[in-house]
Amino acid sequence: MDEIIGAPLLKALIWVIPVVFGAGGVYASFTRASTDVARVEASLAKSQQLVSDHVGAAFGHVAARDRIIKIERNQEQIIERQQRAGESIAAICQATGANCR
Repeated sequence: MDEIIGAPLLKALIWVIPVVFGAGGVYASFTRASTDVARVEASLAKSQQLVSDHVGAAFGHVAARDRIIKIERNQEQIIERQQRAGESIAAICQATGANCR
């Protein structure tokens, strides 16, 4: 009698063990996939925020904005120097009676 009961039990055990391990593998795979999806979604949200910040800014990139401000400041200084130089040349031409053009 033990042999009759033991044989089906052994067969069932042989079939159950791979099924249990397979189910564990599927569960681990789904868990890993959901973690990867969550990580990708977070990365995508961050990228979308950075793009919208970049598009919404008047100058675009922060470094570009700082460089443009510096260039504008330098241009203002150059214009002031040119005006002073022009005034000085005009005064010299007037004082000497030279025909400056």
